[in-house]
Amino acid sequence: YATYAIRPEEGQRRLVWYAQAAKAESWSPIYSLEVQEDGGELVGVMVKGSFVYFVSDDRIFRFTYQADPARDGQQYASCQRGCVNASSWVQVEETTFMLDRAGIHAFSGGHESEQISTPIQNVFQTLEDFRYIVNWDARALFHAAYFPDEETIRWFISMGSRRRPRHAIALHYRTNRWVLEEYPFAVTSSAQVLVGQARLVFVGSDQARTFCAGQGKLDGIDHRQSTVFGVVE
Repeated sequence: YATYAIRPEEGQRRLVWYAQAAKAESWSPIYSLEVQEDGGELVGVMVKGSFVYFVSDDRIFRFTYQADPARDGQQYASCQRGCVNASSWVQVEETTFMLDRAGIHAFSGGHESEQISTPIQNVFQTLEDFRYIVNWDARALFHAAYFPDEETIRWFISMGSRRRPRHAIALHYRTNRWVLEEYPFAVTSSAQVLVGQARLVFVGSDQARTFCAGQGKLDGIDHRQSTVFGVVE
């Protein structure tokens, strides 16, 4: 009758375990790689192009090998930015958009990553009396989704004192336009699903509810037939 979590011991939290090719169900206790210690907490593994990247909350390491990861595998410090968790990055074309404590950045695979959230940087500050400040204590539940029809990326986050995500930072990456959205319910998960020929985003909420985002009507207006956002003059 207590809340608990299963986590590896401290000495194993920087290990990446792997299986041999074509043996996905055969996990050996000796097949592991240790990520360099000069990064923060390891949050996930990302595949981009022909490389594998080990992502921590404040560093990105590129990993490559020729024959055997244990014998000739090499790690290289790729970028001094990271991601808050494994669900808060999305890949769009050749760029990976990631959320870390410093904001949102665009990672293309090199040694530098472009800071793109400068216009909304105030939401990442730590002013205690400001309602619209990211609650980093709830970062384990943050997640991101790519909406291809809208050419928009949304990071679902918790703000203020909320523990579950009820806000989203939305980026129209073609025009670099930002919008902060608020929802009447928690949006705790998201997934892109291929339905027919359309790539749709389904989001999970409380009370076992699932929604198909961006479909149907908005305030009585069919979003496919009319403009649902604009600029106030």
